[in-house]
Amino acid sequence: MIRSPLVLVVLLFLAACSTGIAAPAAPAAATPDYWPTKGWRTAEPAAHGMDAARLAELDTLVPERYPDVRGVLVVRNGYIVYETYFRGYSAEDYHEIASVTKGFTAAILGAALQDELLSLDQSVTEFFPAYINEDTDPRKQDITLRHILSMTSGWQWQPSVQLAREMSTTDDQRRVMFAQPLDYAPGETFVYKPTDSHLLSAIITEVSGKSTLEYGRERIFDPLGIPTDEAAGFAWNTDAQGYYGGPTGLRLRTHDLAKLGYLYVNNGVWNGAQLIPAEYVAESTRTQSEGDWSDAGDVTYGYHWWVADHGEYQAFFAAGFGGQFIYVIPDLNIVVVTVSEINESVKELRDIIDEGIIPAAE
Repeated sequence: MIRSPLVLVVLLFLAACSTGIAAPAAPAAATPDYWPTKGWRTAEPAAHGMDAARLAELDTLVPERYPDVRGVLVVRNGYIVYETYFRGYSAEDYHEIASVTKGFTAAILGAALQDELLSLDQSVTEFFPAYINEDTDPRKQDITLRHILSMTSGWQWQPSVQLAREMSTTDDQRRVMFAQPLDYAPGETFVYKPTDSHLLSAIITEVSGKSTLEYGRERIFDPLGIPTDEAAGFAWNTDAQGYYGGPTGLRLRTHDLAKLGYLYVNNGVWNGAQLIPAEYVAESTRTQSEGDWSDAGDVTYGYHWWVADHGEYQAFFAAGFGGQFIYVIPDLNIVVVTVSEINESVKELRDIIDEGIIPAAE
């Protein structure tokens, strides 16, 4: 296992800058006629209301406009209706998915919620009482899991060489994170930061008594049929204490990524089992904070998923540095996956949805 994902996130950030539930459940998707646990089935686009000619235009549009894209996968109604790879890649290749990892961390946390191991209204200090003392800013006790999931914890996030050094040399990254001052009251302001996501992974371990990978394997990866064999190419980085990276660090295949999107299309149900609460899926995929990501266009933030408006259609997506995407359009029962080298602009890759995918479905 590769170590210290949070340190890597801090350094990448510096390089890039030189970035009880009450909500109603989403409308139920049509009951699938099979579940892709053992593998996705393919179908002709027309069989699922897709224009094959429009989709085929991606064969030339993508390499001409987005030359660093490795692959594009489109699933509709649970069937692969378009799949192509470039630059010698294939469906069997594993990719570093960067911050798409956050979507998996949030799903595993949702499984813990389904198992009644925690509540979204719990203060994060309940999980780590050892880091609280008489000198602690009392507002930190108001930080809940909802704030962590929506990136509104209020914790200061000023990536620096000093912070990276602290993270790389400490034997307890959680202590360093808890020691950061608050810039805002909890719930007040969106600030995208990897430290919030990494706390989620530590919390999963605290409440389950298992590593995030072990618990995630039992509750998400195995049920969805996502292999976690490191010899085959799977990986998930850990920090110095052995906590799996909440914000980044996973290596997966395109077919694996599509399964997470399909789980959310189906409101947390897989093969008849409610893996994560439907209400949690609904809250995760609607606006919880304003989001602030100009490179991605007009988007907001849910619970570790970005939320986008495509006119007639609402969408949500997990996005990783350089153009890694799980893009979900629930009203069309569509999941789109892209994997890329690190040079693709997020906003430009989202144009694939508006120019290639949605028109092919209308």
